[in-house]
Amino acid sequence: MEKGKIKWLLLPLIAAVFAAAVAVSTFFGGAALTACLWATAAASVAAIGSLAPVVYSVIFRPSMLMNSALVSGAIRLLLMLAGAVTILLLVRVDVLWFIAWLIAFYMVTVLIEVCFILRAVNENKQGDGF
Repeated sequence: MEKGKIKWLLLPLIAAVFAAAVAVSTFFGGAALTACLWATAAASVAAIGSLAPVVYSVIFRPSMLMNSALVSGAIRLLLMLAGAVTILLLVRVDVLWFIAWLIAFYMVTVLIEVCFILRAVNENKQGDGF
C-alpha cells in the first residue's frame, strides 16, 4: 500500500473510534456521555501538547527525532494525568466511564503519534542516510 493511502486510511479509523465512543455513550445514558466528552477533551489536549516536540524535531532537527519521541511520551502522560485529576476533582463524572474512555482515547492518540514518528523516521532514512 502506498504511503499516502495509509495516511488517509488512518483518519477514518480515528474518526470511527471517536464516533463509536459517542454512540455507545449515548446508548448508555447521560453519565457515560458526559464522561466520554470530558475524556475526549483531556485526550485531545494531551495529544496536541505532546505532538509539539515531535513536529519541531521533524521540521528543524531530524537527528533528534527519537529523543523528541521520548519527551513527547512523557509530556503526553503528564498532561493526561493532570487532565484526568483535574476533571475528576472539579467535574461530576462517572469515574469508571471516564477512565475507560480515557484509556481508549489514549491508545488512539498513541497510535496517531507512532504512525507519524515511523513515517518521519522512514523518510529520514531514505532521504539522507540517517
